[in-house]
Amino acid sequence: MRAVYKLDVKDRKILDLLIKDARQPVSSIAKKVRLSRDGVAYRIKRLIDKKVILGFSPFSDYQRFG
Repeated sequence: MRAVYKLDVKDRKILDLLIKDARQPVSSIAKKVRLSRDGVAYRIKRLIDKKVILGFSPFSDYQRFG
């Protein structure tokens, strides 16, 4: 049985920003979420450890290539 992990508003915002662009710097995410850089890095590491984030994969939008 899997444990349920509760996400607060800041964690959801961080996940949303990572879904849009996983390559953006932690400092950029920190400004948008209004947390410190270290706080965002800690939350991302915690989400990885809790298996909420399983990996970072690039996805291509082939329509943009023409």
